[in-house]
Amino acid sequence: MSILHHYQVLNLTPHASRKEVEEAYHDLLQIWDPERFPTDKTLREEVAKRRKEIETAYQAILAWEQGKDGLNTDEASISAQPFSAEDVKGEIKGEEEEKKSTLMTILSVVGELALTVGYFFLLARFFLIFFILYILAAIIFVPKDLR
Repeated sequence: MSILHHYQVLNLTPHASRKEVEEAYHDLLQIWDPERFPTDKTLREEVAKRRKEIETAYQAILAWEQGKDGLNTDEASISAQPFSAEDVKGEIKGEEEEKKSTLMTILSVVGELALTVGYFFLLARFFLIFFILYILAAIIFVPKDLR
């Protein structure tokens, strides 16, 4: 993977400072905290996947910056080589597909929640109507001397 992809994972440009990289890393870890989704197994799996991707991107950027600054000149340890326009297009297309997949997962969860809430209100209306009819029946059909 190119270094551009790792910067995109952290929602940064390749010219971001080390402080910006660290801030973005910590912000994304807070956003993708597994405790925010305690009951949904599917979302927890997505969170684990995203956190791993964020951690990998952060480590790759740090390693790349060290190699760029001359602290580590071993060619094998530098994870980013110059990239071509095809690399950039492929990375962007992959990101778009991933965003669509995540959006579809979120929309399906929201849709299921809306159906559940809709069924709840339908059931509440049914019981309200039943209660009103019960009271009306009690008023109409109970003899006056028993009231």
